[in-house]
Amino acid sequence: MSVQEGIWFPRDYDQSRSEFLAVGKELGGEWESHAIESLGPQREPLTIDLLTLGDLQSPHCLVLSSGLHGLEAPLGAAIQQRWMRLCLREGGPPNLRIVLAHALNPFGFACQRRSDAENLDLNRAFLRRGEEHRGAPPLYKTLDPLLNPEAPPSGCDFFRLRAAATLARYGMKRVKQAIAGGQYEYPRGLFYGGKGPSEAQQILTPHWKAWLGASRRVIHLDFHTGLGRWGEMTLLAHPQLNSPWQQQAAQALGGPGVDRHREDAGAYEARGDFGLWCAEQAGEIDYAYFCTEFGTYSAVSVLHALRRENQAHFWGDRASPAYRHAKQSAADAFCPKSAAWRERTVLRGEAACLAAVAKLQENRLD
Repeated sequence: MSVQEGIWFPRDYDQSRSEFLAVGKELGGEWESHAIESLGPQREPLTIDLLTLGDLQSPHCLVLSSGLHGLEAPLGAAIQQRWMRLCLREGGPPNLRIVLAHALNPFGFACQRRSDAENLDLNRAFLRRGEEHRGAPPLYKTLDPLLNPEAPPSGCDFFRLRAAATLARYGMKRVKQAIAGGQYEYPRGLFYGGKGPSEAQQILTPHWKAWLGASRRVIHLDFHTGLGRWGEMTLLAHPQLNSPWQQQAAQALGGPGVDRHREDAGAYEARGDFGLWCAEQAGEIDYAYFCTEFGTYSAVSVLHALRRENQAHFWGDRASPAYRHAKQSAADAFCPKSAAWRERTVLRGEAACLAAVAKLQENRLD
């Protein structure tokens, strides 16, 4: 629902993809659609869609990606849609290659899951060459009964009290790292990175470098929600992504680069980081990647919603009100219905896109 002309949020995956395709066709450019094996809730086919616009021979490239986490896809899709309509009105930035990747996790988007059909958290699953899909933080085993109860969601499991006691015992920093850093031993658990390459990674790997074309300098905004203060944007990057270009781009986007160790960012260090994988695929390209987070609710509230959705998915009755409530609560946790939140985040996302374009055009290479 619009709160201002041009601000739009998709109702679901089908509507989001339809709008992306419709506006994209008006813009022209080069299209690719890659079907995944997993099907949607009505057994419908699902695809990762990619559109390349602008000067395809430009050494400068802006990448905008959405839906790596399915529940977080609506905002990213809304920002992409607004950006595409801006290009439609104004003809698009000159001398710039633009790559838009819609719904990197179409199963999660369609089925209201953060993870994919194999329960993989895709921002923990993009392990690089030489990394093994094994292991878990030692504290995760202790927390497993709290995080991943093998029962349908219940309204009286005292999660918040138990979570508060856990934080008091182990401390926020240690608990957050244990939960969100990624684990590879509990297939039905939260933040599971899998035992091998995800379906998304297998699709993206043969194509990623080609999508960048002749680019020599890239800014990549990968849109996420759920981490940080209400409606505020935080730029996250793995500490290994710390090149001069990364820092210049971060300054242009509104502040210093933030890595996952920074406590004031509410962050952590994760294995299988999508940004690190992108930079590795890019090779010698000067690649500035940002996990572009927009805050919603408190970390405990978001985790509670994720936990209940995971319980419902694995242990719940899909015809029950509790199942539907768990799904809707998870969707609301990552994309609040608040008109003020939606307006603020879309406009802030658009401003980040404009700042990225300005920086890329400012640093034109001969």
